[in-house]
Amino acid sequence: MLSYSTMNGRKSAPCLPLLRLTPIVCICFFMVFSFGACKRSQTAGTTNTGRPAEVGSPQPHKAGKLYRPDMADCNGFTAIDAAGILGVPASNVTAKTKELYAGNWQCSFESGDLGKDMSFNVSVAKSVEEAVKDMAQYRSHLEAAGSVSPFKESLPNGAYTNVSGLGDEGVWTDINLSLAVRQGNVRVHVTMPKDEPMQMKVAGKFLTKLK
Repeated sequence: MLSYSTMNGRKSAPCLPLLRLTPIVCICFFMVFSFGACKRSQTAGTTNTGRPAEVGSPQPHKAGKLYRPDMADCNGFTAIDAAGILGVPASNVTAKTKELYAGNWQCSFESGDLGKDMSFNVSVAKSVEEAVKDMAQYRSHLEAAGSVSPFKESLPNGAYTNVSGLGDEGVWTDINLSLAVRQGNVRVHVTMPKDEPMQMKVAGKFLTKLK
């Protein structure tokens, strides 16, 4: 069963030297600020799924194992997999996998139906320790973004919600309505569709294909 806890944003400005960040962290940092128009309302004291919010430190997570996925075809995540989640015929889905830079790929699935597309990024770190560090930095940048307008006025539960029970650790953010889940040295960042339960299905399906 999935459980949640929230972290409140720290009152600090996002002034880290960008050139010292890893490429994956830079991408996530700019994504946070590029989706400023994407917001949705929450009720204070609850998570975005309506469950009570547990305020405090993140729950301990597992370090996980080292994977070497074959990203030539999105590690076997197919148009059939996407169609099953999106609720469209597999014959309507066009699958594409594009390497954005070393260690990071974008998997996209277009159905031609409005609101029925899928997109997620897969980052493969050289070590589990590196992936854990990148995830921590991602949280830090979400906190920085959540401490400034317009986000601080519209995020009663903080900049992000920790998600457990999916991979080794996970983060949902209302800042750009996306889900990031790490398993071992692999992180899946789901940006489309914007529906949180569907994003969890996407990440969970991809993680089952890791060997």
